[in-house]
This record gives sequence, C-alpha cells and structure tokens, in this order.
Amino acid sequence: MRCVRRVLLWVVVMLLGLVPAAPSAAQDDCPALVEEALARAGAACGMLGRNQICYGYNMVEVTSWERAALDAFAAPGDVLDVARLSSLSTAPMDVNNGIWGVAVLALQADLPAALPGQNVTFIIFGDVKLESAGADPNYPTPMQAFYLTTGIGEPACKEAPRDGLLVQTPTGTTVHFMINGIEVGISSTAFIQSGAEIFSLSALDGSIEVTAQGETQTVVPGRRVDVPMHRVRAFGTTVRSVPDAPPAEPVFYDVDDVRGVPVNLLPEQVAVPAPAGVEVNVIGCELDEGGRTTVEAGQPLILEFGWYATTPDLVEQFTNTVARRLTYDGEPVEAWDVPAPELNEDGYFISWYFWVIPEPKPGEHEVMLSYDFLFPLTDGIDGDGDGEPDIYDGAEAWACTVRVLRAH
Repeated sequence: MRCVRRVLLWVVVMLLGLVPAAPSAAQDDCPALVEEALARAGAACGMLGRNQICYGYNMVEVTSWERAALDAFAAPGDVLDVARLSSLSTAPMDVNNGIWGVAVLALQADLPAALPGQNVTFIIFGDVKLESAGADPNYPTPMQAFYLTTGIGEPACKEAPRDGLLVQTPTGTTVHFMINGIEVGISSTAFIQSGAEIFSLSALDGSIEVTAQGETQTVVPGRRVDVPMHRVRAFGTTVRSVPDAPPAEPVFYDVDDVRGVPVNLLPEQVAVPAPAGVEVNVIGCELDEGGRTTVEAGQPLILEFGWYATTPDLVEQFTNTVARRLTYDGEPVEAWDVPAPELNEDGYFISWYFWVIPEPKPGEHEVMLSYDFLFPLTDGIDGDGDGEPDIYDGAEAWACTVRVLRAH
C-alpha cells in the first residue's frame, strides 16, 4: 500500500456510559441495546478472579454438574466458580424485550498456576452454549475442553456482532483448548463460531493453530479457518458437532464475520484487522490518478489512507485531535478499527485507516475524505526543506470518483 502524508483518523469506540433501556420493536433500539449491554458487562465484570464466570447482561443461564440451575447466578454482576458449571448459555438478541445474553469468563487453561494474575478471557454473547467435556488429562482445568454451539442468524443491526465466543490470551503466551474435538492453540485474540456443519475461527491478533484429524492450519490476523463438522449422538438425546474433515486453508474473513465484536471488553485492546477486498487510496486517487479510479465488482471496496510520522506519539496525537469524515455517495461511512502505528521500511511510524463498502454496486461513486485539525500539529518531518518540521492546521478535503465495473 502506498504511503501518503495526510491524516484522517476515525476511531470506533464503544461508549461505556450506561443508557437507560426503552425496548421496542423498532430497529433503532438495537444499537442502544448493544451499547447498554456491553457497558453494563464492562462495569460489572472487570475484576474477575481465576476460573470465575460473571453474568454480564441478561440473559445468562448456568447448570451445575447435578444438572440443576444455580440460583445464585441470576443477575448482572453475579460471579461463580467455573468448576461448579457443567454448561452455560447466553440468550439470543431480542430487541423487543431488551434481551441479549453476555457473559465473561477468566480461565486458567494451561497457564502456570504460579501466575494467578494472568488469565484467558472469554467474552460470550448472543445465542451461544458451552458444555464442559468433563475430565480430560490433556486439558485438566475448568472449561479447557468443551463443546461450543453458536447461532447462525444475522444480527439485528450493524452495531450487533454475530453470536459467538471472543477469546484473548495474555501477551506472550500460547494457550490450548479442545473445542468440539478440535485442538486450538491461541496466542492473543480470536473469534469463534460453531454451527452444525461448520466451525469457524477468525484471527484478530497474534497467531492461532487449529488441528483436526491430524492436520494443522495456522491462522494470522485478518484470516479465517473453517473446519467441516457433522452431528453425532453423544449419549441419550444429546447430539454434538464433531470434525468431519481437516481444517481448510485459511481465507480472508468477510466484513460481517467480525463486525461489532466487543473487543472493548477485553483486558488488552486490539484493533480488528480490515477484511480483504480491492483497495483504493483516496488521496492517492486524487494525486496520482486525476481523481478517478476503476475497480471490479464482486468483492468489498476498501477505501484507505495512511498517516506516518517520526514517532508513535505523533501518530497518536493525530488520533486524538483530528476531526474527520468520509462519505460515499454523500453518505457517511463508519471507519474500520484503527491499527496501532508500526515502523515501515523508510523508518517512519505509520497507521493505515480503512472504510469498507461491503458490496459496491456497478456505476460511478463519489468518495470524499475531509478532516479538520483542531490545533496545529506536526508529523516531525521536514517535507518542505525549510529546516523545521512541517506544521499542519486548518481543513482539507480529498475527492475520488470510483467507477465499479460488473464482475466478469
């Protein structure tokens, strides 16, 4: 991707202030429900001890090893030892009644017992069920071996993620789980879903290894691995999904695979990598292509720009002090998550920023990128040769016409 020396930064932050719920059938209530549920879960579940589960938002149900409901776990903020649970489930989103199950777990897995302050974090949301696989000498700690079932429906709004399990391990560690008979080694952050026919894991940060039927695939950020599954009768009327084939080759995940996943509830913040698609540098389009560029339909359109500076702090200053806006055919587009600055081959720190158009329609589309500096800032670079670092202030705008051709 081509570097440019202009800045636009759009940080997608999930607000943590509590908002009183007023459920109704209107779709406008869906974003408010997501915001409130995550705010309450964050406030109630931020101080978990090892191998504990926290009731984040209604509804969450847990079952003991005696197959009985646990009455002490009935309201947001309630905490239990995970060892007491044989299963747990969170409710699918019901906007009409203000329901969306969210639970938070802090697990030991195979982390050393000598480091009790370090835990694996599970964030469970929507139509999800976890069932302990019971005693396993290779996975001996609570919920290190389990069966996962997630819903397959579409979210009620774009702010709501798909039903699933978000997992994060402490920095510099690799933690192992057995999930539906699949060996999973996670180093950092992953989003997992499992239906009757497909187990899917999307890597958000770090590296993940997925092993089934003796074959292993390594998944890196921005990619997803799928494992074909089939249903088997475990005992009595219990039916579970187990691997039907080795994991497929990882692919770039789709926009909707990870949209809205609540990374703000994780102890270590990560930026969700943008999905794959055809990339158009908005500023480069105006400067180098005369303000027009042509792409082919059939894949997401990734509108991008990059800002670089001499230090990470200078990049972060732009993050915090620049008012910015991108429109597509006059409509504002929500930015993708913003990556942390990284050192490029020229010795500068750079962050790339992305806006995703999931299904661009054939025809011509107008893109406008504008930003305002709230006060003068520098990138630390003497681009004009006057012996002083350049200063940026005021407002600027960049335009690009994107012509989308029908896919062949």
